[in-house]
Parts: sequence; C-alpha cells; structure tokens
Amino acid sequence: MSITVTATMGRIGAWLTEGQGAAVTPTPGDPNPNGGHISIPDISPNFDAPGVHGLTTLGGMVAAVVLVIAVLAILFGVLLAVFGPRLGFHGAKGLGMGGIIGGFTVGAVVAMATPGVETIYHWFA
Repeated sequence: MSITVTATMGRIGAWLTEGQGAAVTPTPGDPNPNGGHISIPDISPNFDAPGVHGLTTLGGMVAAVVLVIAVLAILFGVLLAVFGPRLGFHGAKGLGMGGIIGGFTVGAVVAMATPGVETIYHWFA
C-alpha cells in the first residue's frame, strides 16, 4: 500500500513540476503560451487617480457622522436612563443603558477602524 501511495505521489510531483526547468516554446494558436505557468503583472496603484481624494473625504465624513451619532446615543441614553423612570416610562432605564452601551461600542469600533484603514492605505501608497 505504501509503495503505491509513494509511486502515485511521485507521479503527481513530476506532473506538477513538468516544464518548469526548461523554456517552453509556444506554438501558434496555443491556448496556454506560458506552458501552464501563470504570470501575474506588477501592480502599481495610482493614488492620484480621479476620485481617490473624494473617496478619502467621503470615508472621513462617514466616520465623523457615525461618531456624532454615537455621542448623541450616549447622551440620550443617559437622559433616558436617569429621567425615564421618574417620568413613569417603564423599561426606560434598560433602554437608556442600551443606548449608552451601543454608543460606546460604535465609537470604539470607529476609533479602532480608523488607524487600521490608514495603515493599510499607507502600505499601498
């Protein structure tokens, strides 16, 4: 059994490395002129392209709006948790605490995502 597996693995290895050592001369009309090898062109991103500045501005604006909404959720959550039960609204404290926790969570996610996005942007810039 092990001889068969070893022989099969040898055949697979030979098949995978076939044609890698020597240059392959393509024939006219050959659908695979590189002899089975995939060539990936170099990618050089252009951050001066039209629209890149607009996307950067849009991303910053969305982050700012989300942070403002998170702060408002925290403020309204505090007001609802403190004054809601005194005004007779049942379950207002739990709803207010949910707003506070949600506001802090959204703010933390945006705050943690911003340096990550900037870091990845500068990797390719």
